[in-house]
Formats: sequence, C-alpha cells, structure tokens
Amino acid sequence: MEIRRGLCERHGQEEQFVSLLADGLHNTAVYLMECGRWKDALKAADEAVAIHKALATDNPDAFRPGLALALTTLSGAARLMGLRDRALEAAREAIAIRRELSDARPETYRADLANTLNALSIDLGELGLHGEALDAARESVKTYRELAGKHPRAHTYSLPLSLNTLANSLLSHERPDLALEAAEEAVRRFGKLTEEHPGAFRAELAMVLVTLAQGLEGVGRLEDTRDALERSASIYRSLAATAPAAFRPGLAVCLNNLSALLFRTGELETALRTVEEAIDVNTRLARGKAAAFADILNKNWLVKYRCLVGLERFGDAMTAGEKAVRGLRSLAGSAPERYEADLAMILSSTGILLQFAGQPEQALRRAKEAVEVSRRLMGRDPGRHRALLAEHLEKYGNQLFALGRLRQSLAVAEEVLELRREVLEHQGNATTPPTQVRAQAQAQAQAQAAQAALTFGIRLLHCGRRADALPPAQEAVDGFQVLHADAPDAYAASLASALSQLAALLFHAGDGGAALETGARAVDVSRSVADPDTTAFATAAAFSTYGMIAAELGEGNALDLLAEAVDLCRACAEPTGPVGEIQLAQTLTYFGQHLAAVPERHPEALRASEEAVTIIRRLVDAFPLLRSATATALASHGLRLAEAGRAREAADTTKEALELARLLARQDHLAHRDALARALSAFARARLLTGDRSDLAREASAGAVALLERIARDEPAATEPYLREARDTYDRLRQ
Repeated sequence: MEIRRGLCERHGQEEQFVSLLADGLHNTAVYLMECGRWKDALKAADEAVAIHKALATDNPDAFRPGLALALTTLSGAARLMGLRDRALEAAREAIAIRRELSDARPETYRADLANTLNALSIDLGELGLHGEALDAARESVKTYRELAGKHPRAHTYSLPLSLNTLANSLLSHERPDLALEAAEEAVRRFGKLTEEHPGAFRAELAMVLVTLAQGLEGVGRLEDTRDALERSASIYRSLAATAPAAFRPGLAVCLNNLSALLFRTGELETALRTVEEAIDVNTRLARGKAAAFADILNKNWLVKYRCLVGLERFGDAMTAGEKAVRGLRSLAGSAPERYEADLAMILSSTGILLQFAGQPEQALRRAKEAVEVSRRLMGRDPGRHRALLAEHLEKYGNQLFALGRLRQSLAVAEEVLELRREVLEHQGNATTPPTQVRAQAQAQAQAQAAQAALTFGIRLLHCGRRADALPPAQEAVDGFQVLHADAPDAYAASLASALSQLAALLFHAGDGGAALETGARAVDVSRSVADPDTTAFATAAAFSTYGMIAAELGEGNALDLLAEAVDLCRACAEPTGPVGEIQLAQTLTYFGQHLAAVPERHPEALRASEEAVTIIRRLVDAFPLLRSATATALASHGLRLAEAGRAREAADTTKEALELARLLARQDHLAHRDALARALSAFARARLLTGDRSDLAREASAGAVALLERIARDEPAATEPYLREARDTYDRLRQ
C-alpha cells in the first residue's frame, strides 16, 4: 500500500495510479475482514469508497463498477462492527449503482447485480432486516435462473450459492419448509457438479449441507439433520487432511452446529466430545490469527458451557463460561450489536451458577450487568430486544428475591410484566398463526406473559400486598387456561401453579368457598397429564396449598391432604433441589401446626416441625429470602416443644423466632408483619404452656393481639383463628 501511495504522490494523483490505490485499499479491507481486524477493514474500505467516488465523478463508466464493489465491502465491514445504519446505507447505494449499470448494459452487469443482491441479502439478514434480506435473495436467485437459462454453463456455480443464501434467509424468516426446498436444490446442484468435476466443488457441497441441516431441523427431521451434518463433517475432514488451512474453518463450523444439535437432542456426552474437537480445530487455526477465529471459538465455548451444565459438571461449566465471558466482552467492545445479546446471556447464566455456588453478591453483579447490556440493546432496537431485556430482568429479579430484597425484586417483576405484555401484543393472537413456527413463538410469548403475571403476584404477596396480588394472579390463570386448552400436557404444571396461587389469595381475601374450589382444581389439573413425572412438583405444591386452605377452613380431610402433600414434596425434594426442599419445609410446618390440634398426634407434629426447621436452617444462608419462613418455622416448632413439655428449648426457640421476626419487620414491616405476629403469639403461648407468666410473656401477648387486630382489618376471615388464640393467651396470662 505504501508503494501505491508513493506512486500517487510522484505522479500527481494521476487517474491510473489513484485507481490502483483504490483497488489496493479494497483488497486490503477484504483481507483485514478475513483476519478479524474489522475496525482496520472499515477504515480501508472507507478510504477505497471515497477514492472511487472521486474517480467516478469524472469517469462514471470506468469507475462506478469499482465503486459498487467497494461499497459492498464497506457494508460488510460496517455490519461486522455493528454499525447498522452505515452498513445499510452502503449496501443500498451499491445496489442502486448495480441496478443502473444492469439496466444500461444487462449482458455485462446483470450477473454483478445478482451477486451484489446475494451479498446484500446476507448483510440485511445479519442486521435483522429479514424481510428485505428475503426480497434481495429471491431477486438474486431469479436473476441467476434467468441468466442460467441463456447461458447454462456460465452460472452453474453462482445459482446454487444464491439458493443457499435464499435458504438461510427463509430460515431467518421462520419458513423452514421453503428453506428446505431451496437448500435441497442447492445440494442437488453442487452434488451434480462434484460428479461432473471430481475433486472440485466439495467444499461448497459441504457448506450447503450445513444449511440443509438447518432446514431439516426446522421441520423436525432430526435424524436427517444429523445425517446431513455428519456428511458435511466427513467431506470437510477429507478436504482438511490435504489443505488444513483452507478447510478446517468449515469443519469447525460444521462441528459446532453438530454439537449444538446433539445438545438439543439430549446426547450431551457426544455433544461435548464434538464441540471439544471443534475447539481444538479452532484453537490451532487461531494461532497468530486470534481475531479471525474469536467469533467461532466463542460459539464453541457457549455450546461446551451448555453441555457441561446439562451434565451437572458445574465447576467445568464455570470455567467454560468464564472463557466465553472474556471472549464476548472483547468482541462486544468492537461490535456491540453483534455480540451483546450473547454476552448478556452468558453473564446471566454464569450468574446463576455463582448463586448456587454460594457467591450471591458476585451472582447479582453478573445479573445486573446482563440487564445493563440488554437495556443498551433495547435502546437501539426495542422490537428485536424487548424479550431479551425481559428475560434478563427476570433472572435479575429472581436473584434479588432469593437475597430477600423484596421491594427491588417487586419493581423488577413489574417491569418484566409490562415488557412481556408488549411482546405478546406484538406477536398477535396465538390462536391465529400464519405458520407453525409463528404459532410456537406466539404461544411462548403468551406463556411468558402469564408467568410474568404470576411472578408479579408472588412478589406482591411476599411484600404483604395480598389484595394487589389478586389481579395478576387471575391474569396468569387466564393466560395459562388458553394455552392449556390447546396443549393440556404442556401447560398443566403452569396452570396448576397459577391456580394454587390464586386459591391462596382468594382465601386471604375471605372467599373460602372459591379458594377451596380453585385449590381442588389446581390438584386436578396437575394430575391430569399422561406422564405424572412432568408435573410432580406442581402436584406437590397444589396439594400443599389445597391442604392448607382446607385445614384453615376446618375441612375434615385436611390432615389427609397435608399428609399426602408431605409425601409428594418429599418425593420431589431431591430432583428439584432447593426449590423442592423449601416447599417440603413449608408443608411440614403447616402439617405440624394442624397435627397439633389432635393431642394424640403431638409427637408426630413435633417431628414434622423439627424437620422443617432443620431444612430451612440448612438453606437460609444461601437464600436470605427464607428468613421470614425461618421465623415462622421456629415459632411453630417452639410451640410444639412447649406442648411436649420441653420448656427451655421452647423458650430458646421462640425467642430466636421473635428476634429474627423483629429484625425483619424493622426492615420492612408490611412484608414481615405476618411472621412477627406468629412469633409474638408463639413466644407468649409457649411460655403460657410451660407456666411462665412473666412480663415478657404478657408484653409479647399484648403485641400479638394488637398486630393481629390490625391485620384482621384487611383479612378478617383468614386472621380470625389466630387472633382468637392470641386473645385466649393474653387473657390467661393476665389471670
């Protein structure tokens, strides 16, 4: 390049030397793009375009074709840098020039127009403009077909390449059926070329087989998908044996796609071995050219991370995830629009691993960064990234909730619900889809909106706003009912969970009959599936809620329901991890509380409350959210100890419960007033049962009565039994 610049300077910027400089800059830009040096490529392409424009002003016939070519390269470099508007502007300017040239001299320039349309389709697709990309790809194929009709042997290579682009565009446009037709034709044409020219066109055949595999997967033909990818990998391996530098990149892409397919079909060990081969290939290719292979290596690390998580090798998964985080941070720094979505995903996902590894603050920082990245993306393109922001806000809110930061998690849940409603509105009505794929997307949006409503209701409930939680709980039930009507087994667990939540809220709202009916329906829905294992946790939770409501309303079968709930919760506690253990502990607390009403079952009640406390103590450090449940479980266990005559233990346990409940209530009284009321009442009654009528006992009793009276103003029916017992304790302590 320096020689060409020197020639221009020595010859006074003569046209022939300036033209050489422009061509050299263009070629340099293409080379730099292949090396992954996109910023430098963009600079070179910019300069090439500027020179070509100046030359074309004076001599358009000679230099407009070169200008169109330089603009096409500039568009590609800008796209790789994430400069959406610049990429589109350059691509459209190139097409406009190609059209004018083609109209003026079709025999000379129609093939160039078709080639530029093909390149434009790829760029438009990368920029998310799938409609325009599809139009460009179709026009490219149509033009090449017309040209091939006149000169059959001249375009046998270009036509199947444009068919491959069309297939990829149709895949992005959610038409795998049509994509499959285009890809099959491309495979047939390249297959014929390999037969006619042994040893040639095999790389192109391997490439279109990868596209064919995507079309096959899109229509659910997974075995054929695997066959196509394995055939492609076999060709690439054969080619790479003699020319590794030329064909290993194609092999690596094929192996990555194959490993991702194997992951999705549950063949995790095979998927892991395959992606590790891809990593080995790409690592060797990247020596001395790290930037050129950073993109595909990051795809490899993401697939490996998912495989390791699926295999529950969480330590190894974290190592792979950290490699992906570092790589994506670097790539997103230079091309944010292209890489920030993947960066947000891996930040959020590794954050969850950190949480379960006992590093909650580090996990929260990861989740927060994922949200910040997603907000940037949505700010640039709300339509494309609204669902992404909702997804990462959801995970961030879950971590806030687990840490007991209830108000913050509530605000996040409300924003998620609004975003999910907007996504659903843009998707349209899930019952009238234009295609099967679109129907699936709409159903997913409806399910996510319903789940967001359910989550918002749960957060309101935990913040002490039970009345406000009723409308979103009903919204969740309504949403899941629509989906359940079309796909009962797929949505039974979700509908049962929403119904259980609604039942509990109806009980607190004073509508015991509706609560009992809704709770029974939740149980029925959860048990209506063909494979009960798929709804085991939802069934256990539904029985727990239904049994609690039945017990509070004095139903004769309440203890049997709660006993069955305990058995169901115990069965799914291990498979579901902490979530299942928490459900078991809460159910045991309810069970012990209501067993205590039957004197001969006091020993059983004590065992239930003791097990509940043991479980919650083990989990509370990792999940500070459980501190309120811990106070309630300790209060209940303290009463069981008092009933067993173990006065000292009862006094210590209820004291611990009260101290914790008071601490929580000072932080957020509304959220924790139920726990405080239970702890005050238990503290006083445990002392009454063990003969302690001290001032502390009477003071706690008076506090319990006063607080329960305030709660009863909002929820008289649900609070009345607890208030009655608290008044009885108060009266007896004063005697």
